[in-house]
Amino acid sequence: MEQNRLDTANPAITESIKTLLTQMDEQLEVIREQIRQLIDQDPDLKHRAELLETIPGVGSASVAHLLLALSEHHGFTHAKQAAAYAGLEPRITQSGNWTGKTRLSKTGDALCARLCICPL
Repeated sequence: MEQNRLDTANPAITESIKTLLTQMDEQLEVIREQIRQLIDQDPDLKHRAELLETIPGVGSASVAHLLLALSEHHGFTHAKQAAAYAGLEPRITQSGNWTGKTRLSKTGDALCARLCICPL
């Protein structure tokens, strides 16, 4: 958001916005490093992260969110439950003899679904 303001900002506050953006980038990198360290410290998380990273296109940002979204505390016992949580299960539309298109339900964790379809 601040990057957008920089283009139209009064020249008197441009330097302040640049400083703020730099600080935010630095904080974001510190948080990302802390997340990497937490994953690396736990053998189970590290193993799961390594498995997720074998999927083409899945990067560290995707791995971190998928590990959280599909963690054991949700109690998924089947892959279908995880797919439903992510909103990736089919929604069947039918009535009597009429059968419509089968589409994704799009319920659940939208970011998780997006990462499964188009990873970061």
